[in-house]
Amino acid sequence: MSNSQTNGNSRLKCIVALVVGLVAQIAFAQNSDTVYDSNPNHPWNLLNKTLFERTGLDGKQYGLNTLDILYWARTTNLLTGLSHQQALNALDDFIHSHDERLIHDPLKKALLQRDLWALFDWAALYPGGQHKIERTELLKRLAIVIQRLELTTNEIASLPDNYSLAEKNNLTDLPRGLFDTNGDWINIRIPNAFGLVPAHDLTFGGRSVFMVLFHDADGRKAGLDYLKQLAAVNPMNLPSRDTNPDEMMFNRFPPFPAN
Repeated sequence: MSNSQTNGNSRLKCIVALVVGLVAQIAFAQNSDTVYDSNPNHPWNLLNKTLFERTGLDGKQYGLNTLDILYWARTTNLLTGLSHQQALNALDDFIHSHDERLIHDPLKKALLQRDLWALFDWAALYPGGQHKIERTELLKRLAIVIQRLELTTNEIASLPDNYSLAEKNNLTDLPRGLFDTNGDWINIRIPNAFGLVPAHDLTFGGRSVFMVLFHDADGRKAGLDYLKQLAAVNPMNLPSRDTNPDEMMFNRFPPFPAN
C-alpha cells in the first residue's frame, strides 16, 4: 500500500479499500449483468450497467468485467443526450433509496467505490471546458455515493489478500514471495520522490499503486549490492556527445546482472 499522506482518515480508508479491491472484479465478473447480485435488476447491478457498460462499433457491450472503466479524454458518454439523463436518474434513485445499504460485502463495496471514484476523476478532468454543467451534475451525485460506500476500519481489515490467494492457487507465472520481508524481491523506492513510475501514478489518479520490484538470480544480497553500485553512479546524466549541448545521456552504469 502507498504511504502517501492523505487529507483525512476517510480519504485514507477510501484509498486503502479501493487499492485492495483492484483485482476483485475478476471474481464477480463471470456474468457481467450480475456482478453484485444474482438478480440482474438489483439496484447495484443496474447502476453498474448504466454507468459503465459501453457499446462498441461491433454492437457488442463491454465494460462490466474490466478492471478499469472504459472512459477517456474524448468520451462524451454520460455527458450528452439520453446517456446523461439515464446516469442522473440511476444515481438519484440509488441516493434517494439509500441503496448503498442493500449490500454489506466489503469487497463489493470497495469494487463499486473504486469504479465510481474513477468515473468521478474522469468527469472532473475538464471542469471549465466542454459539458461543464453536465459534469457538475454527475460529480455532485457521484460524490454522495462514494462517501456512502466508505468502508470502516474493520471492513478494510477483512478484505482478502489477493496476492496470497493467488499464491495458494499455484499460478504458473506468478512470482513467489514478492512481499516477503527481507526476501529476494527488493521494492525499489526513491526517498522524497513523487514515485518511481510517476506517469502511471498520474494516469490512474492515485487509485492504483505501482511498484518496481528488483530480483537478482543470486539472491537478495547480490541484488542490494548491485543497487548500491547504481546509486553510487554520480552524476546520473552527462551532456550528450552530439552537437546539441542541452541534450543529456545516461552515465555509464554497471552491467545489468544476468538472469
